[in-house]
Amino acid sequence: MAQLHFHDQAHGLRELIHNTVAGSPFVSSRNLSIEVEQSQVTLRGDVPSFHQKQLDQEAIRHLDGVDEICNELTVVQMRHLQDVLV
Repeated sequence: MAQLHFHDQAHGLRELIHNTVAGSPFVSSRNLSIEVEQSQVTLRGDVPSFHQKQLDQEAIRHLDGVDEICNELTVVQMRHLQDVLV
């Protein structure tokens, strides 16, 4: 199972995001860090493509309470990503 890291005071929003990410087959949740500060969500971690970066962002965009997404996900080449995930 993917390890998700949450740092925030907004417990309800954090739980909503966790459930959405955990239940989505489209989110690359491995090595994904999610921080919530009031209604701003910051995504960090490594993903294999720009497309995956967008999918991760769009999975939470529609959630009530999310007003701003700071997408700091880094696109890395597959070879480098495998080194990070091992």
